[in-house]
Amino acid sequence: GLINAVRIYSTLDGEPPAKCIEMPIAENLITGAAIGLAIEGYKPVVIFQRMDFMLIASDAIINHMAQIPVMSGKRVKLPIILRAIIGSRRECFDVGVQHNKDLTYIFKPFIHTFELKKSTDIQRHYQIAYEADFPTLLVEDRDLYE
Repeated sequence: GLINAVRIYSTLDGEPPAKCIEMPIAENLITGAAIGLAIEGYKPVVIFQRMDFMLIASDAIINHMAQIPVMSGKRVKLPIILRAIIGSRRECFDVGVQHNKDLTYIFKPFIHTFELKKSTDIQRHYQIAYEADFPTLLVEDRDLYE
């Protein structure tokens, strides 16, 4: 299932509504729900429309998502995909200082991370993340979606 599956930048167009769960904007709650779904065998995708908001979910990411597999002796798998979008730095799409922070360095020590830029093979990285049985963070530049 997809968590918080807003049709963000048209990247989720075509996903059937039955695979989408609309959630209130409560980042720690959404991430906690994804952890529970992953424990139950689902492959949830959590979308942070702005990476800045991942800080609100850092407790669930760092203290739970990253630790549960370790604490369980790797018996518990958490195949979660986190999508974090960094706001545009182009003048025509400028989102201001509150929505364009790149906080990748905070999360990189805890979960597998791909930084997706214009020259990146995005589909390949999504496939790797989908096939993984561990949490993966896909950091996307807003300018990918012009």
